[in-house]
Amino acid sequence: MSKPTFYFNVEPLLDSMYTGVALYTFSILQIALDDENINWKAFAYDKLIILSRDELVDQESCRKFLRESLDDSSEKCEVIKSADIKLSTALYFKTVERVLDFGFTAEVLHDLSFLLCPEFHNTATVKHMLPSLNEALLSSDIIFTVSESTKLDLLHYYQLPEEKVYTIYAGPSIKPPCPEPNSEERSKVALQFGKKLNVLLIATIEPRKNHAILFELISSHPWILDFYNFRLVGEEGWGLTLEEIAYNYGLSLDSLKSNVHHFGYVSEEEKLSMLTDADIVFYPSFFEGFGMPVLEGLVFGKPVLCSDTTSLPEVGGDAAFYFDPNSVSSLLNKLFEVTKFLGENRQELVTRCKEQSIRFTWEKTYDLLVNILLERG
Repeated sequence: MSKPTFYFNVEPLLDSMYTGVALYTFSILQIALDDENINWKAFAYDKLIILSRDELVDQESCRKFLRESLDDSSEKCEVIKSADIKLSTALYFKTVERVLDFGFTAEVLHDLSFLLCPEFHNTATVKHMLPSLNEALLSSDIIFTVSESTKLDLLHYYQLPEEKVYTIYAGPSIKPPCPEPNSEERSKVALQFGKKLNVLLIATIEPRKNHAILFELISSHPWILDFYNFRLVGEEGWGLTLEEIAYNYGLSLDSLKSNVHHFGYVSEEEKLSMLTDADIVFYPSFFEGFGMPVLEGLVFGKPVLCSDTTSLPEVGGDAAFYFDPNSVSSLLNKLFEVTKFLGENRQELVTRCKEQSIRFTWEKTYDLLVNILLERG
């Protein structure tokens, strides 16, 4: 009996910026190419790409390989003939212009933020994305969402039949080191940051991620810096810069540099180290399709302090601490609650975090995705 063949769109891996969509695509692709029961064929635009597991060492090497393969002179790709795919199934991981007419198509939808909160996106991007999103959602045979929150939004605003939409979640982007840091290593961190707790925020600097609430907290309660250091990881995106956000609250990054550290982009190894050293993972985002930093914190057994909006309670479950992203007093109260819990029940909290985190793995996501494609495709 011949193996089923599915086409795998790899266009998200060509993007210059590393995004959650690219991570999702890359993680599923790694497992797919190891699956001996399915014949996966990678494609971008109208071209089939000869791709093996060897090219998936990391996202950067994969992107380089794909770009080189799509060169007109490359022998590693070929134009797909329409007649060859009339009865075939294709899987897309983001909304792209579809130039091929597959017999069955599935799309992974990460969120509906372009529609539900356009103020968190560049106006030009919204105008470009919405028509394409509408067309892709209505023309897809089935849609995978990365959270129940996104699924409910989709069913409500697009009035789609429920049997067309499936939630498949995501897995963690990185794994904690083993063994965990010993007391000597923790002492080094304590020496570096004094006796203050180290609060880590991982997010691109853009309006949706809500960095403003941190500076509002510091401005209205400056004594907070006597107890906490804040480490901010993430590139400048669009909208106000971090310096401009601080300025709006009468602050400057330079005057805060001993307590608020902005690291910009960091490598995966550096992020892993920062997660290891963190006491609290902080994520004040207004709107998420999934919320990878929340899961990363849980995987590392760190208490997560995050917004009570959209998909974040699905990811954090009973292990996270939630606050209203529009309320500084809500944030302050929950920050103190986390701190108190850390002092009294640290090991219980670590256990809760890790138990919640194992609900999400890429293997579970892939198995569910494939079973649905086999049943419906």
